[in-house]
Amino acid sequence: MQGLVGLLSYLAIFLVGVLSLIKAYKGKNVDIHLLVIGSAFLIGHLVQNVTVFEDPTSYLYLMFWLALISRMTYKLNLTPEQIKKLTPAPDKNISAGLIITVGVMAIFLVFVCDIQPARANQMTLSALRELSTNPSLGLEAMKQALSSILRILTIFGVICLEQLYKW
Repeated sequence: MQGLVGLLSYLAIFLVGVLSLIKAYKGKNVDIHLLVIGSAFLIGHLVQNVTVFEDPTSYLYLMFWLALISRMTYKLNLTPEQIKKLTPAPDKNISAGLIITVGVMAIFLVFVCDIQPARANQMTLSALRELSTNPSLGLEAMKQALSSILRILTIFGVICLEQLYKW
């Protein structure tokens, strides 16, 4: 949507979110903390998108908050016994193998997604500095930086292809 209708629709998303929180607070469905934090997040997100620039990844957080607000402000007319029937008992047994597997995967993902790109960025910055002072050494540094970036892209490509093959 564009124009006035689009603007009013966009503003209504935030207004309805804040008004839902206020209504739920008055109805004792949420406490003051969720009201303040939820409203601050929505207003902050609106101000950030209007004044700075629109970041597509921030919409993940916005949709999460809107879903949370929707769920927290919706009042179910169920008795505690009905809720117990509908809620399955959680399985609290977590094996050591699962903890180790998740830990190793987390370390691997941090390495691949954070450390390697940081190294590649550092190498690229060093190569750009070298290019400005000594072009012959700068070209060699740029080749090393590009090979580092290509390794990262290869790792991501292999992971994506494996997942597509499994799917």
